[in-house]
Amino acid sequence: MSYVEKTLGEGETIRHRVHYHWLYTFVAFLSLVLLGWIVIGIFIFLYMMIIKWTTERVLTDFRFIQKTGWIMRKTEEIQIKRMEEINLNQSILQRILDSGNVTISGMGQGNIEMKWIDAPLVFQKKLNDLKVQSS
Repeated sequence: MSYVEKTLGEGETIRHRVHYHWLYTFVAFLSLVLLGWIVIGIFIFLYMMIIKWTTERVLTDFRFIQKTGWIMRKTEEIQIKRMEEINLNQSILQRILDSGNVTISGMGQGNIEMKWIDAPLVFQKKLNDLKVQSS
């Protein structure tokens, strides 16, 4: 059972899971192939993949949750009704490949930044739909 599933409140359901784009994994493997003959390529690959394997990003009925870390855990949560802005940043290549970076800012809180996410417009739409429903 994942961290997020363990922390769901009574009646709270998961609406959307945010995944890393396949390009993130491709870059990790590319560094392994191109730099694997030196130790740094192996470290870059392991670093990137451990981040991917230990990150959970979930949108529920009431909040967005991001959990990172394996040995040390860091969680960031923000209630849907406390969100002020959802900003999308995409390069030309990211637009073509349906990837991007999303930043969520809340009232009186810092930002939650997500990089290399798959289908950022789908996530942004689901988040905006939940904001309208919670108003």
